[in-house]
Amino acid sequence: MSTEPTVASSVAHVTDDRAAHAKKWYAAVVRVNCERRVSQRLDAMGLENFVPLQRQMRIWSDRRKVISRVVIPMIVFVRADERECRAVRDCSFIMRLLGVPGQSGPATIPDCQVERFRHMLLCTESPVNMEDAPLQAGQSVLIARGSLRGLCGELTGVSRSGSHVIVRIEGLGCAGVDIPSDYVERVV
Repeated sequence: MSTEPTVASSVAHVTDDRAAHAKKWYAAVVRVNCERRVSQRLDAMGLENFVPLQRQMRIWSDRRKVISRVVIPMIVFVRADERECRAVRDCSFIMRLLGVPGQSGPATIPDCQVERFRHMLLCTESPVNMEDAPLQAGQSVLIARGSLRGLCGELTGVSRSGSHVIVRIEGLGCAGVDIPSDYVERVV
């Protein structure tokens, strides 16, 4: 359920006594190289989660192998309501939930950003890399052709080899991918 991203959008609400609580996405920080194990434990708890993975071909001198590479090390995305969020925070295998500097409580990530990120991971053959540096607001673009057709993002640069398009993920940075320049159209 969680290790391979899927593109699906649904609004889930949980009823607890009298009120319905909307589920939100959170970014949980876990120990190094424990993302998949934490995902399995969250699955066992019945919590929706995903580890951003991308399949890549690794080539050695004597063989080739397709591996699943973790795109954001030490991060597992968890979709939970307020009650479940407190339970996740108390788990021994979760170091902490990412927060917004200067604010108390964990930061929430908009559903649309998580879905765009999942779409990018599923549809591109180019490596997706996280951009650590904060980016200046750029031009919004729509990818009109290729495997990422329909994805909206932000253009961060154009080179001879192509365009660099990113999808912003609140509190974490941006996921970026290089695509041919003629695949990109400006959003008006």
